[in-house]
Amino acid sequence: MIPARILPNVQYGEEVLTIQLIENLQRREIDPIDKANAILAFFQNRHGEMDLETVFSTLVTYDRDPGRVENEFAETVSAIIKYVGMTTRTMENIMSLLTLPQKIRDAVKTGAVPVS
Repeated sequence: MIPARILPNVQYGEEVLTIQLIENLQRREIDPIDKANAILAFFQNRHGEMDLETVFSTLVTYDRDPGRVENEFAETVSAIIKYVGMTTRTMENIMSLLTLPQKIRDAVKTGAVPVS
């Protein structure tokens, strides 16, 4: 059996995506690669098929000067910060794992290679 909760007042769309992100990133057993993929998926669900490089550069720009980021993207970053308690620097570090070769990502995912 898989534990599940039914949230009666949750509508479709944005609210569901936010809840999914929060639930996925707060699981203790989630590995860093899955965290990075969850953040990427959250951006892509809110803004279409953004590629990793665009999401990463948005995070870097937001970290340096939030005023230079378009409002819709800034709201997405702010939502992650607010609901998950993750800094932009932490998001950048996690997202950078997705740029590693697949073999190394697999090793990080299984814990064979430490994130540091």
